[in-house]
Amino acid sequence: MELGLEKLEKAIEFEPDSPSNYLNRGIFYYLHNQWLLALDDFNRALEINPSDAIVYCNRGLLYLKQNQLKLASIDLERAIEINPHYTQAYCERCLLYLKQKQWKLAFKDVERAVKINPYYAMAYCNRGLIYFKRRKSALALIDYNYAIEIDSNLAMAYYNRGLLYFNQNQLKLALSDYNRSIQINPNLAELYENRAKVWIKLKNFAKAIRDLNAAITIFGQQKNVAGYQQARSMLKSVKKSIH
Repeated sequence: MELGLEKLEKAIEFEPDSPSNYLNRGIFYYLHNQWLLALDDFNRALEINPSDAIVYCNRGLLYLKQNQLKLASIDLERAIEINPHYTQAYCERCLLYLKQKQWKLAFKDVERAVKINPYYAMAYCNRGLIYFKRRKSALALIDYNYAIEIDSNLAMAYYNRGLLYFNQNQLKLALSDYNRSIQINPNLAELYENRAKVWIKLKNFAKAIRDLNAAITIFGQQKNVAGYQQARSMLKSVKKSIH
């Protein structure tokens, strides 16, 4: 982490008025769960260039993760206004609509993303999530599989497919997908939390505790109070069940 950050900071030192340098460091902070630092960098990038769709999209995603849905909506709307062909912005707004249970709007956005770029794996991943939440598991599985076929390193596709398998009580398949997702992206707290649920069903409480502790650490780094408290509650329940 330190080596990558050092390079990004040197780039900012060399070009302190380049918005892309702050964007890149902001993405780095976001991926390493330093969300407040990421927000500072996204804000700085927009101060330099207030018409950068990519920065609005990334800040919108950060707000979405923080459950600040109004701010997320404003930023994603702005990103699409600047660039109406920006597939990632449609996919992120789709996730916003999913949180709000606005299924038709979510589906409209993801279909728009697919139309713009038929090979954008995240669009199929998100459409699969819509199907899953609407209890259309067969269609969801088709989209998750296709997303993985397009991009075999898309952590969220494995994660979402793992959720589907877990819901169907196919624990070995769920565990395999969670393992693969964590291998690709070891910084996503929800992955550890959901893998812990598999371990609990398999009565492997030691591994469940290990994963919940990992989730708690990451939620703490993110300053994600709700996630932190939920993982702590699960951990307490697991420890109680052992004794």
